[in-house]
Amino acid sequence: MKKVPGLFIILSSLLFCILPGQAVAEEKESWKGESIYYITVDRFMNGDTANDMNLQTNEGDGYHGGDIQGVIERMDHIRDLGFTTIWLSPLMSSSDFEGYQVEDYRTVDEHLGTMEDVHALVEAAHAEGIKVIMDMPLTSVDENHEWTEEGWTAPPENGEASVNTEKDEVQEEIIKILSYWTEEAGLDGFGFPEVEKASPEFWNTVTTSTEDAVFLGKGNDASYSEAGFDIWYDESYQKDIAEAFANAGEIGTLETGEAEVSASSVDFRDTKRFTTMAEASGSNPITRWQLALSQLYADQDVPVVMYGTSIPMGEKPGIGNLPMMNFGGSDEEMNQRLEKLNSMRSEFPALVEGEKQQLYKEDGMAVYQMQGSETMLMAVNNSEETRTADVSLQDGKQLRGLMHDGLLRQSDDGDYPVVLERETADVFVVEDNAGLNWFFIGFVGGVLSLFVIFVAVITVKNRRSKKNEH
Repeated sequence: MKKVPGLFIILSSLLFCILPGQAVAEEKESWKGESIYYITVDRFMNGDTANDMNLQTNEGDGYHGGDIQGVIERMDHIRDLGFTTIWLSPLMSSSDFEGYQVEDYRTVDEHLGTMEDVHALVEAAHAEGIKVIMDMPLTSVDENHEWTEEGWTAPPENGEASVNTEKDEVQEEIIKILSYWTEEAGLDGFGFPEVEKASPEFWNTVTTSTEDAVFLGKGNDASYSEAGFDIWYDESYQKDIAEAFANAGEIGTLETGEAEVSASSVDFRDTKRFTTMAEASGSNPITRWQLALSQLYADQDVPVVMYGTSIPMGEKPGIGNLPMMNFGGSDEEMNQRLEKLNSMRSEFPALVEGEKQQLYKEDGMAVYQMQGSETMLMAVNNSEETRTADVSLQDGKQLRGLMHDGLLRQSDDGDYPVVLERETADVFVVEDNAGLNWFFIGFVGGVLSLFVIFVAVITVKNRRSKKNEH
């Protein structure tokens, strides 16, 4: 009996060691339900003219005046669209406006603001329930970075130098840099571009260095998704969905990421703007965007949406694919579509984690079923004609549309006809068939009857009144 307390202490210690790890795993797993809004900070919003140094607003590679304060001032825009995470371009001191040629990993670029501004941004985002991650380019630095003097890089070429990520000193310094930005700035995580330029072993070292941040890797080689990344952004999917929806036609094969948590987008900072692709095909970019976004959200990856999509913004001659955000140009239809997709993603867990099955795919129309705590259907008609997809579901159900408020019921042959007009999409909740609402029908009938009686009484009174006058 005297051994029991000792055994209790041992078991308690084991639980203490195990539970924190489980808590971290659960917290990171929750990122599957996130929706991410990517911002090129210099091209978003000018909130502080005091840091407007050497602006070249007519040059594609010049500074345009956007800054950290501008992101803070437009936090309501991101919140109202329903996004849960902001993905920022690098904020470190850099020789380029995007921040990818880093000169100093511990200094905020003077064109963008100060570390105090970063604190304020993170605080403002967290107050709205929004997480903040930042892109962290680690595989190359600017030619003037101190690492080039310490022999930690290859000889500089074209203004930048490749980092020797296999050196122990480099890895130790990188881990310190990540800790600095999570502890000092309060960031929730990091995005890592061009991960294939370093080894999977290097990334495993980085991603296991702390449990206080989420790590998002971006690349084409899916094998890297196993290098400890919490989220894997699949570049190949982005190309496929953009080509499939730039104009009407067959949807084609869209292979989503194989990682436990994958992220996807329709366009990105290093691709052509989808709006420009749609315009080049002679299509209405708003229509094309609504379809592409519906497909993106149907594919259950973490959706990543570029700043400017709500306009929807295209490429600008002489500037390229990252022009300054025009907040006055936002399209109400696009705003509503993004708000609706994000709100449904939060309200219906099946859209995020439900078991997905393709029920129909023919002539440019596709219907997907997501089954979890509830059953949902996502239907997309990418053709130029009204289409009907007859799908098989459990008897006695009805499909309630969430985008167009329609109600579809089972046909006599047992199928459920999903009808969509040309170039439209809808999301349906599969629920028990409520049939006709006899109580409501009776109520309306009673009100109408009372109204008829009231009119009749008034008419009779008016006639009697006229007779008495004569």
